[in-house]
Amino acid sequence: MSTGAGGKEPSIRRHARRENRQRGRLQTVNTEAIKEQQIRSREEREQKRARMDGRHEFLLSTIAERLGLTMDEAEDFMLDGDQLNAFDSFFAQGGRSALIFFYKETKPEEGTGGTKEKCLWVTDGTKDPYSGCCMFFVRPNSSKPITMLNIHQEVYFGMLDSNGEGLLGAIKGLLDLVFIPALERNEKWGDLSGIEAQQVKQQFLGKLSSFVGVLANAQASVADAVKLSRIENEKLLKLMTLSSSEILSSMNNQDIVVAAENIAMKWCHEIEQILTESEQMRKEADDVGPKAELDHWKKRLARFDSLTACVKSSECKTIVNILIGAKSKVLKCDSKNA
Repeated sequence: MSTGAGGKEPSIRRHARRENRQRGRLQTVNTEAIKEQQIRSREEREQKRARMDGRHEFLLSTIAERLGLTMDEAEDFMLDGDQLNAFDSFFAQGGRSALIFFYKETKPEEGTGGTKEKCLWVTDGTKDPYSGCCMFFVRPNSSKPITMLNIHQEVYFGMLDSNGEGLLGAIKGLLDLVFIPALERNEKWGDLSGIEAQQVKQQFLGKLSSFVGVLANAQASVADAVKLSRIENEKLLKLMTLSSSEILSSMNNQDIVVAAENIAMKWCHEIEQILTESEQMRKEADDVGPKAELDHWKKRLARFDSLTACVKSSECKTIVNILIGAKSKVLKCDSKNA
């Protein structure tokens, strides 16, 4: 018996040594693969860096100065992916007429001791949501290629900084603080001259100022938009991604029904409060004109439109369907209150 046991032990040790050798070889292969990938990545970035010339430096130095970045930081951001292709198109004859950059800073979580993350990237403005800061270069005449000799005359720079006010606030600020003051000081208005030029100028500036007012009202309407409480129950959140048949099968789950009733009653209370506030008398000064009255009703309409959108949302419809399928008493109570 002792001989048999002794015969098995060396076999086990040999098997363990064989596994250790195989594991070591795999780790070596993985380490070498990672090193090769890192080398290829560095080579690709250096090849991209070699494509950059004085035109890239001119644009990126402008961005780096505005954002407080170093030139190396701005260049490193552009080496990710195929962003340099956008530069090539912008510089080429007949290429794109605008080059748009988004910049965003993400603060670290409290207590982590980390530093804020910076991100700068090229975008076409149609897919990435606007947040933080937007910088853009435009060239009015795309029939000419952009060279180091003409880049100072052919390319114009602009910047939209939301400062927490969103896109509408950024556009309003750009018009109000940059374009309108510049136009007011402009003396040349094409072929027009004399009194006619002044009339056209005043009409145009008046309409532009009115548009700025529209942006301000739109921004206020967005800020005042109705937002019902978000669904936080995990079981209900999972239902939002399921099909109608799967939602119907979950109506027998009492926990889900109770959670749906709770959020429905919370929404009803919030809607009732909104309607009550809308019926309250507002106080206005005696010298308020019709424009203030019109702005008030525009804001009120926008507020009710946002409330209607909330009620028609897929989340709200799902909750109502759950309550209907479960024959919840909450619906009866709400109909009586209505």
